[in-house]
Amino acid sequence: RLAVCSALLLKPSLIVLDEALSGLDSANAKNLARFIAETAREDGCSVVLTIHSPTNEILSYFEKLMVVEDGRLITNADVKKIWPLGSSATSAEDLHNTLRRSVVTEGARQIVCIVDDNVEVLPIPTNALQTRNTKCFVVLLALMSRLYIEYGMSALDFVRLPAAFVTLAGIFSWTGTSSTQVIQATAFLLGVSFSVFRYKISLTCQQWKMHRSEVLDGRISFLLYMVATQWYQYSPAIISMAMSLAIAYLILNWTFHTFLVQYLFSVFYLLFSLGMGRFLCHIFDGNNTKVNKPYSLYVILNFLLSGAIVPVSDFPSYFRWLYHTSYTFWAVSGATLNQIQFGEPMGENPCSSLMTCILSDRSLIATVRGYIPATTPLKSLLILIGMTCFAVVLEFAAGLHSRATFSKPKTRRQERNNESKHGVKDCDAYS
Repeated sequence: RLAVCSALLLKPSLIVLDEALSGLDSANAKNLARFIAETAREDGCSVVLTIHSPTNEILSYFEKLMVVEDGRLITNADVKKIWPLGSSATSAEDLHNTLRRSVVTEGARQIVCIVDDNVEVLPIPTNALQTRNTKCFVVLLALMSRLYIEYGMSALDFVRLPAAFVTLAGIFSWTGTSSTQVIQATAFLLGVSFSVFRYKISLTCQQWKMHRSEVLDGRISFLLYMVATQWYQYSPAIISMAMSLAIAYLILNWTFHTFLVQYLFSVFYLLFSLGMGRFLCHIFDGNNTKVNKPYSLYVILNFLLSGAIVPVSDFPSYFRWLYHTSYTFWAVSGATLNQIQFGEPMGENPCSSLMTCILSDRSLIATVRGYIPATTPLKSLLILIGMTCFAVVLEFAAGLHSRATFSKPKTRRQERNNESKHGVKDCDAYS
């Protein structure tokens, strides 16, 4: 009691009390709980109090109740909302069992809420537990809120890519206008978009290591975890891509009736690039060091086989099929053909000489690069979308494999039961 009073005299903004009511008789425990609650409200202080044997009267002094069982948060709700359910309980165990049955079902145990003054905490309404879709939606919103609290949202995500596009577009507009320029500009704009958001792969590995145990032991559904993390990582990139590409179009003086298709190529190229990185993060269990080498090599090889650096015609005929395995080839070829075939003619006097006539022949340039007759804008876009979906399936399969091979650790309760039976500690529990 003296320790609690000493802490309250300092009028802090937050007090964490671990079993402050233990060792007290029921009357003093009730009085101390009431005193803590009243003082906290008067001083505007937040109190976090752990209790092993709560009573209905003690719980009535507080605003929120969180029940933890074997390391799992199974209840997190306002006391007033769940009070009608627990008011008939006669003991702490009875109250606990009543809350488990009535407030939180097995499916809703996956919800993890972080309480923060600046974030609206999502309640768990009783009727929300009746349908699977509603439960999944509540879980997904809770996970998104949690990711935002843990990692935030940097304004640089919306600044880096436009700045890079302005620089590249300025360089290519200064070099002149030609079909070759369109191919090179398209390839480098795709490449720089990936380079700007390359750090998302490291973030994926970091998030997986932080939430791995929760996903693998079933507290969080892997599918919902995957959707939440993809939303958190991809949404700034998709929005930033639209702004950046519009700026590049203005600087390069490209016609905007090709903008939508060009934007789709840029987005799906970026999504597939990041998707393969996410897949490797799950394969290597969040070890970013192991992910970097194979992933960097994979990206470099795909960029070299894009047709923008080394034309297909310069490659031995028996190796040209390798170009069709490169996702960068399909992105660059489709985006380039979209711009060349449907954009306005480039250059003021394209046929002033033999060389300018050759360079202005769009079909010839695209054929030399290997884009014609191998593909069309629609074919390239469909292949790129299919590859992006395949990357999502690979990530999901890697997560399911990790969960299937995961050996769930024993809880403290199971360890204590084993010790009581055998009289010794189970070595497997600490392996």
